[in-house]
Order: sequence, then structure tokens, then C-alpha cells
Amino acid sequence: MLFSVGGDGTFLDAVLLARDSGVPVLGLNGGRLGFLAGASREDFAGLAGRLARGEYAVERRALARLAVEGEDFGGFAYALNEVSVLKTADSSLLEIYAHVDGEYLTRYWADGLLVATPTGSTAYSLSCGGPIVAPSCDNLILTPVCPHNLTMRPLVLPGDVEVRLRVRSRTGEFVLGVDSRMERVTDEREVRVSSAGFKINVVKLEGHSFFSTLRGKLMWGEDARNGRWTDVE
Repeated sequence: MLFSVGGDGTFLDAVLLARDSGVPVLGLNGGRLGFLAGASREDFAGLAGRLARGEYAVERRALARLAVEGEDFGGFAYALNEVSVLKTADSSLLEIYAHVDGEYLTRYWADGLLVATPTGSTAYSLSCGGPIVAPSCDNLILTPVCPHNLTMRPLVLPGDVEVRLRVRSRTGEFVLGVDSRMERVTDEREVRVSSAGFKINVVKLEGHSFFSTLRGKLMWGEDARNGRWTDVE
């Protein structure tokens, strides 16, 4: 088991170590939000005993695979959260032509486009208005970043498709990201994104679940009226 002590950024770095080894990763939240963490600070004291007794579950999380000529992102072009196409700081809107399994989808006029995984649905994609998708699902999520179209909305795709993107910008280049790793690439590069052929094993202690994390860390569904019922289960 690989231990990641820190926040979500540290957890994403731990994925670079685990890669396709199958070694499960346990996030110990030493940061602020720690949405990917499977253990909170309150769990640290008795953690060794809980692990020894098997009081945990292993979730399999899908990754997105990036393929672009001339860029290998350190030999590991896989994202747990999202592959991002973004404008540079000195650029205006991007034109992003999108195809799904060879069929033309649309042209995005936006600051960028995210191809997110279910795990990444609660990260950058959520901030851009994307849907929340349970991490056990196998999907790719297309979420535009600040689109200049009133008709443009996020789109959930099956996990077995290939998304192909072509970018046009006024500066001749754009920023291509794999989670927090960013590179500038030129417009003529074609970007292909698909699901990876393997998954990352993520450890969750008993009492920690995706839905409890939504409520506890993102305040999902919080309402002043919720206090009327103390025993809804």
C-alpha cells in the first residue's frame, strides 16, 4: 500500500508512482480539502490497527489516456482527474474542434475544454459547471471552460470512446494539461483522449464513502431545513 500524506495535489503525485502496478493508494489528508483522501486527521491515531484488521475497501478508479505527437509527459500521459486544453495567458478564445469516435461533435469557442474522468468530475470540471459522476462509473466528461456560447453544456460520454481535438488560437499555441502537469504545444498537434487500459486502486477506510465526502467536504445538499429530521435512515 502506498501512503500519500498531504492534499489532493500530493495524491495526484502518488498516482505517478503507483502507475499501473496495482498497488493501492491511501490518501492521508494533511492539506485543506483533501477530497481524494481516504483517511482524515481523526483517523491517524488508530490507522495501523484498522488496516491490519482489513477495515477498508479498495475502489478502482478510471484514468484518461492522452496521446499527442511529441509529448509524453514524463512517460506517463495518464490523468486521474482530467486532460485539459487551455488558452495561454496572452491568448484570446480558443476554437476547439471535437470529434467522438471519428464523428464530428462540435466546435467549442471557449477558454478551454476539459476531458474529465468520474474522479475528476468533482475537481476542475465541477468548478466549470460539470456534472458530478460517481467514481465507480466508466465515463469521459467533456466540460467547456468559460464557453462563449449560451448553447454549450457539459457532455457525459461512454468510457470506451476516443475524443479527438484540434485547436486553433491566435497565438499559435495552447496549454495542454494532464492533471497538474502542463505543457505548451502548437496548434497543429492533434490531441486524442481515451480511457486507460488500467485503473488506479484507491483505499477508503470504513466510514468514508464518496457520498459522505460530498456532504462533508463540498456541503452537497446542505439546507437549513435539513435539521428538522435527525434520523432519516
